[in-house]
Amino acid sequence: MGVEEGDKGKGPDAEALRSLRGLLVAAGAAAAAVEKIGPEDNLFERGLLDSVAMIGLVVKIEKKFKLRIPEGDFEPENFSTLGALDRLIARCPPSKPSSQPH
Repeated sequence: MGVEEGDKGKGPDAEALRSLRGLLVAAGAAAAAVEKIGPEDNLFERGLLDSVAMIGLVVKIEKKFKLRIPEGDFEPENFSTLGALDRLIARCPPSKPSSQPH
């Protein structure tokens, strides 16, 4: 997404922020509140994300970006800010296409 390996201090770019904010709203967060948060504002402390909404967000992220978030990464710190989400997405492996019979 927005953070390349050598740019870890920069944070998500504007497009990545828009995309992540959209996913938060789709997961149930209030749009007006989501628009006001910065890349390192804590989503849990601001009431925009809780453990239930986090699971919904995982599903939306995996579907949108066609990746799989490993179970070991299901830690609140990986979902606590838009920047943390961006870094998580950048390091997740792509999902494998499902092999369904035709």
